[in-house]
Amino acid sequence: MRNHHVLLIAVLAILVGCTPTQTQETTFQTQSELLEAIDSYMNSEVDSIGAGAGLLIAYEGEPILIKGYGLENYSRRIPISPKSNFRMASVSKQFTALAILTLIDAGKLSYDSPVNVILDIDGMEGVQIHHLLNHTSGIPSYEDYFENDWKEARIAENHHVLAWYRENNTLSFEPGTEFEYSNGGYNLLATIVEEVSGMPFMLYAREFVFRPFGMNTTDYFNLAHPNMIFNRAYCYDLNEDGDWVQVDGNKLNGLQGEGAVYTNLTDYAAFDKNLRNKKVLSAQLYDTYYSDVYSLPFERDLDVSYLRSHPVHYSNGWYVTPTTVFHAGGWVGARTFVIRDLDRPLTVAVFRNSNQEAHDLAEHVYDLVDSYLTKE
Repeated sequence: MRNHHVLLIAVLAILVGCTPTQTQETTFQTQSELLEAIDSYMNSEVDSIGAGAGLLIAYEGEPILIKGYGLENYSRRIPISPKSNFRMASVSKQFTALAILTLIDAGKLSYDSPVNVILDIDGMEGVQIHHLLNHTSGIPSYEDYFENDWKEARIAENHHVLAWYRENNTLSFEPGTEFEYSNGGYNLLATIVEEVSGMPFMLYAREFVFRPFGMNTTDYFNLAHPNMIFNRAYCYDLNEDGDWVQVDGNKLNGLQGEGAVYTNLTDYAAFDKNLRNKKVLSAQLYDTYYSDVYSLPFERDLDVSYLRSHPVHYSNGWYVTPTTVFHAGGWVGARTFVIRDLDRPLTVAVFRNSNQEAHDLAEHVYDLVDSYLTKE
């Protein structure tokens, strides 16, 4: 979520050319054989009596496998189900972007709106909405300060980050000239939603993003003012004694925008379907949703099967190639990974309520499905 060194482990590994997920050589003759193999794989990788994982495979907007593995609540031994709400970490960014896009659709913002004027931040002249959306703003990172120097007893919230940016606003490069992943940019986007709409960010997201996309139990969470998350998959780390320790009390769990969404497999399946059917937003905005008009490509060789050696850029909360979009999330006790094909209606999502990686599971499941869909 905030710690991009954690949340982008999967993405950065891809960009430096780590060993790719091995291509599945088995040819599945039926969908039942495929799903049985995937279920067997997940059961072998996820501890049934520990913090677990949720898996969604959707095709043509409908789930073909939606299942939980392991526990959403370790102390009470409650199993993960399709209704378990996981902390999304940086997979939350796609929803922050959508909140901004609904304001653009309503004529209250544009991609070119000046951030310094909206938020009264001297020193950010030239930074526009699209720079924050696509990580090309050049704004400094707030993370070192809030992770290491935030000594207050209070939980850090977005207004604390805004105050920090008003004092620490020197740009590291001219906006639009470089790509640099910025959690702070998405935190400021959430504050911009509040400034422009006149509504608390959480309430705006509920009314104009989550509910319209069919996400009826999805919400943001703020530890400084806790709201009820039903069927919550609590976050855990595995300690040296082999016990799962709950880690939901981090001092940065009051920040929203860069992370903090809780959602479940059922809600995410509805979101995926409505996104594929181009609901909620205007046709004009869907034309720019994955566009590279405002973004910069990564000029590196990519060696992961689902990326198919394509160049990649960032747009509105997604890493984008001509055929696939994806995003990773990582925070204390949470890992998430989502892969969506653009040239065919396939989505694979893995949510975990622990510090165990999600990207390896998602990539392997994706390869299994791909082997079935491309069989001769």
